[in-house]
Amino acid sequence: MASITISNSRHNYQVKADHTAIIRDIPLSYRSETIKQYFTKYSEITRFSMTTFGLWQRAYMVYKDSSTIQQLKTSLWSLNILDFSVWIHPLNLSKEDFDERETYALKLTGLPFSIT
Repeated sequence: MASITISNSRHNYQVKADHTAIIRDIPLSYRSETIKQYFTKYSEITRFSMTTFGLWQRAYMVYKDSSTIQQLKTSLWSLNILDFSVWIHPLNLSKEDFDERETYALKLTGLPFSIT
């Protein structure tokens, strides 16, 4: 006799969220392979995707180990990759924590390279 497994989609979403990081403000000129390779140094990535939002890209990385997300949550808010800066936050970040990160943020863009 076949068994039926009823999946709790809310539970499944929470499990995935505990393993997922979002990387924002990636310039359109950068390929997904570059971004994925850079973030594999933190832990093994089991799933990776990128989408475009206006003039920027956003990457979603699902890590094998949820402790990687905790590490990113506590130690990294942004990161310089090559010649640009990205925002990093866990998918399961609370609204209060997200608002705190956005409150103390400033990003200057479009400045000539010769400015110091």
